[in-house]
Amino acid sequence: MNTRYEIFKEMLTHARHQERQRHAFLVVFISIFVAVFSFFLKSDKTITDNTFLLCLLWFITFLGYGLTIKWNIAYYKYKHIAYIVLRDIKRKYSDYFHKSNMKIPRAGTMYIFFYVAILNMIIFYCLSSLNLFLTIILCLGLCYLLMKLYLDIRDYSKKKY
Repeated sequence: MNTRYEIFKEMLTHARHQERQRHAFLVVFISIFVAVFSFFLKSDKTITDNTFLLCLLWFITFLGYGLTIKWNIAYYKYKHIAYIVLRDIKRKYSDYFHKSNMKIPRAGTMYIFFYVAILNMIIFYCLSSLNLFLTIILCLGLCYLLMKLYLDIRDYSKKKY
């Protein structure tokens, strides 16, 4: 029984580690994003002159999107294993993991919303000189596709574990 409790604690530690990684990357990302975007606003160059920096922002944002999906899948895996172990040892903390308590949006989904919003903001910034209606339609379409991709991956990983 004590060994199972140690496994439970270890799985929760791994899950919390995934959360810390997600948060640490977000802090670095925001620092880079603010620095580059403030450079855009203060520069006298046009958008096409800043193509390298826009591509850098796009790449870092998409990297954050992909890494967040990876960390979310690992978080679900460790949390699921912890739940199975906890269910086996019938501890009093099992109410915390009950499905009815998990209906609020999770932090991982909020991180994904953030990266999708940033990707759309970059696109909107790049295409703002074009037709506004088409730019908005493109941004909404990209937002839908990226969120659908994330939700499909999340649902598949939940079925797997």
